[in-house]
This record gives sequence, structure tokens and C-alpha cells, in this order.
Amino acid sequence: MNRCLRVISGWAFTIVAVSVLTANPILTPSALISELFFSEDGAWSIELLIQDTDAGKTMDSVVLKSDASRATIGTTSIPRAKQSCVVLQQSALKEPFIIDGNGDSLIVEYYFEQHKGRHVLAYGSQSSAPVPAPLSGQSIMLLHGNTFAISKSPSIGTMNDTAGACGTLHGMILDDGGHPIPNVQFILDYPFTTSSTGEFTTGVLARNVTLRQLFYTSGLMQRTCPVREMRFSVRPGATLDTNLVLMEKLVSVDRVPSASNASLFSLYPNPAQAGRTVVCSTELPVAAMGMNCVLYDANGRVVLEKELNQSVTVMALPKSIPAGIYIAVFYSHGKLFETLKYAILQ
Repeated sequence: MNRCLRVISGWAFTIVAVSVLTANPILTPSALISELFFSEDGAWSIELLIQDTDAGKTMDSVVLKSDASRATIGTTSIPRAKQSCVVLQQSALKEPFIIDGNGDSLIVEYYFEQHKGRHVLAYGSQSSAPVPAPLSGQSIMLLHGNTFAISKSPSIGTMNDTAGACGTLHGMILDDGGHPIPNVQFILDYPFTTSSTGEFTTGVLARNVTLRQLFYTSGLMQRTCPVREMRFSVRPGATLDTNLVLMEKLVSVDRVPSASNASLFSLYPNPAQAGRTVVCSTELPVAAMGMNCVLYDANGRVVLEKELNQSVTVMALPKSIPAGIYIAVFYSHGKLFETLKYAILQ
């Protein structure tokens, strides 16, 4: 259950408990930069994702660094929960902490006994930054794995999602001779299938991209094909028109019928009743791919997560889950494969 707490003594943190993503009891605590936002007057807000501080484990300290400053944060107010969000603002720190809105390297270092960890967000004018600087009303958001993107829907203090963090890529998939590649399923940030004329439209995360290869489906295998290198950056809600040129011939491609909307995954039954079991089926080699299924409610909260270790996986829905429409997200190592709408009845 999500809850908000205001810590009064010495610190002005906003703490929001969010859903459990890991259950390994031997992990040491960690702190990740999960969102950065600048207000109209340039004031910053940093959301840290604190993980594995239960079972009596508390970090000795958390240190924030930028190119221009450094600040130490005590951890006495960090809750002992498997995962929680801590929102920091300048008023919460004893030392001035300067962050350049046009570009900076923001670092969080965390210490636990003899262990030291760090997490880095480089953006804007920084060399090889994975994301541009956010514009007014935008934030930089940590999504899957260690992937950052610009979002036009800041969610400081609540669960991050991709709803406002995507743009659109549109164009043609061509071979190195300029011929279109029709009816093939590719994967960039999301799966997409070219039309009968080789045209495609797909959502892409709003970030800086250097594209050198594309994933595609070949039988039950996921393969890669090198593409003519290109660099692009898409802002949330914007569309970029460009063609992608494959540098090698595709191997044993199963052509997807142009009229087909077949999914890579299925959930049965759909709709289902709370407290009942659901069967997830796929023909992909999910065990080798490290595939996971996450079920989100309409507010972007995780209500169920399951590792898919075989072609047919049984998942149990919580008895307390409310009726409604949910989104099932299938991803592997930070790469999103598919999303499905899923209905739950009382």
C-alpha cells in the first residue's frame, strides 16, 4: 500500500513507499537517482529511490555531488522498507547544493559498512549525456534498468512511468540497396511491425540515441541486425521522420501478415477475478531472455510482478486487487517488448 509521510525533525523529506521490486535479503542498501525536476524559478527537486533498507539495514550516509558542489545527507529519516522514494529539495540540506539546469553530472554515493556504491545522471551539455536538459515543465526520469528519459509528466514522489516520456519515430526500414523491408517485427524501445510497403511508426523514449543495431524476431529467436549508424533525440510528444537502413540481410525472418495484430504474449482468462490464477503464454524463449511481467494499475502503481521462466507461467492475482483495467508490461533487461490491457473483476 502506498503512503506518504512527512518527516519533521531536522529534514523536510517527502517519503512515499512504493511497490516491492526485489526480495533478495542479502542485498546491501542502495540509493538511485530516480527523477530530477526544475521549477520555473530554477529550484531543483531530486527523487532518490532507496532500496533494501529493511531487516535492520541502514545506510551510514548518502552523499550528493554535482560539478559544482557536494552535500551529505543523514539517513536516520530513511524508512526501513524494501523500497521507498525520498524527495530532496534545497531546504532539506544544510549546505548549498548547486545543479546546472542546462547540463550537469549528478552523483549519489551511498555507504553501508565497508560497501560503497554510486549512481550517476549526466544530462544536457555533458559529454555523451544519455538525455538532453529538461525544458520547462519537464523532468528527467529513471525508467527501466538504468535508462533515463525526459518526461513531460513529472511524477516526483510517486511511481515513474513512460506515459509522458515518449516521442514517435516514423519512416521506412530499408536494406542497404534502398529496398523496403515489409511485414517484419522489429524492436527498438517497443515492438513494431513494418507495413506492406516497409513503413513504420513506433514510440521511442525521449532521450539521446546512437542507433547501431535493431532487434528483430526470427522464429523463436530474437536476433540483431546492424543499421547505418545514426544519432537522434526526440522530445516527449514530438515526431521524428527518418529512415533506418539495415547493413546485413535478415536471417530466417517469419513475415508477419500485414493485417495481423497478433501479440507476443497472452493472458488467460481476460477478464479474470481477483484472487484467481492467470496463465501467461508466449512462444518466446523467456527463460533465456530474462523476461518479466509487471501489472500496473491506472495510477501507474505495480500490483503484481512475475519472472517468466517458461513458455507457460501461472500467476496468482492478489485477493485484494480492485476491479478495473490494468496494463501488463513485458520487459527483458530494461527493454520493453509489449504492453497488454487486462481487466479484473470483483
